[in-house]
Amino acid sequence: MAVTKESTRSISGIPTRMIVNTETGAADLYSDEGIFGRTLIASGSAVGNNWTVNDSFVKKYNNKNGTNLNQQQLQKVFSTQYQKTANSDRANIINTHSPYNTRTYLQEKAGLPGVVNPNTGKKPGDTTPTPTTADKGAAPAGGGGGAADTGDSEGSSTAAAVDNNQNNIKSIENPKTRTEYGNTVFPKEARGGSQGLIKFTVLKYNPIGKSAPMGSVTLPASNGLSDSNSVDWAGQRLDAVKAELANIAMATAEGGVKEGVQAANAAVDRVLQQRKMSSDFFRNALIANAVGTDQQLFTRQTGAIINPNLELLFSGPTLRQFQFQFKLSARNAPETEEIAHIIKFFKQGSAVQRTTGNLFLKSPNTFAIEYIHNGGINPYINVIKECALQSVSVTYTPEGTYAVHPDGAMISYEISLAFSELEPIFEDDHSAAKNKVGY
Repeated sequence: MAVTKESTRSISGIPTRMIVNTETGAADLYSDEGIFGRTLIASGSAVGNNWTVNDSFVKKYNNKNGTNLNQQQLQKVFSTQYQKTANSDRANIINTHSPYNTRTYLQEKAGLPGVVNPNTGKKPGDTTPTPTTADKGAAPAGGGGGAADTGDSEGSSTAAAVDNNQNNIKSIENPKTRTEYGNTVFPKEARGGSQGLIKFTVLKYNPIGKSAPMGSVTLPASNGLSDSNSVDWAGQRLDAVKAELANIAMATAEGGVKEGVQAANAAVDRVLQQRKMSSDFFRNALIANAVGTDQQLFTRQTGAIINPNLELLFSGPTLRQFQFQFKLSARNAPETEEIAHIIKFFKQGSAVQRTTGNLFLKSPNTFAIEYIHNGGINPYINVIKECALQSVSVTYTPEGTYAVHPDGAMISYEISLAFSELEPIFEDDHSAAKNKVGY
């Protein structure tokens, strides 16, 4: 089975994901459409400097940039403007993740641009060694692309600084942290047909960009699926006294002292229009202040309170939460192992990460959640944004009795998952949603 690694970047406003075969050096470039999948737009040969753009890239590029290029013209644009970037990203992945012998071959024989020979420290075409820390037992430090000087007009010094900060954190990541979660479908027969499925993809959380998928678990859709979209509205008060003071302050700030005096005089006139009630209020206010009470005296004597002008005002968005529960029962030994893997998948995917030496703690991984129907996104169920898995609960005796298989595996397990979206839902999210019911 081929070993692949990925990197992401934007090319002329199109989000892309490069998948590199770390054993052959071949690379495929996809337009990244999030939960709606991806489309192959270009392929990089495992030999030399050659990249070939696809027809699908022509349409996407023209739509995004308002051009009318044909495939031959876009091939020339890609070769002159983006090929250096693509080769640099691929080389970063190979230099970091490919085996020693593979890197040697790809530099010496295949001539892939940017690949460093771990033995000589040279790149294809070099006449002098390139500084490197690689040896037969280690790959160069660094990650999967995007940080090199590529000539891409969308790069910036800010992005480079961010990449450097991330690399500093990566350099102290705990080597015991597992980064491969695999892709599991349970039960196996759920892979096809029209059965409703829920796919959970664990993502390597990136607080400043797009999180990268590391593995997934797909399960039959549970009962009780729902969503609740809400915003915060709260009652706010602005009584007449505060309103008058606010008017005076605003008039003074905008028009100077003269305007402030005029606003104060107008406020006095409005108070005098209700002379009896106003004088009673201010008299009792002075007494209340002296004895340390509130407006009780005024209310007891007049049966009135100052109008609080209560009004319901928008106070902010909220974050949606989702609950899922799955009961998993194994029919054979392989399914028992799959259930154990699924439980560990969610536990480890939601756990806090620590760096070597325990100096820093890193955010847990995050999750993408998709409702699947006939192999694609179900357009009649809500879309969910990237989520944090806030709690994982496992019941080992969901039947109420302790029952195990001969090897000690439980007869059934019940998993309860509590997710919360990382960001609120906005009006334009619904407009951009590609399903029927929005978020």
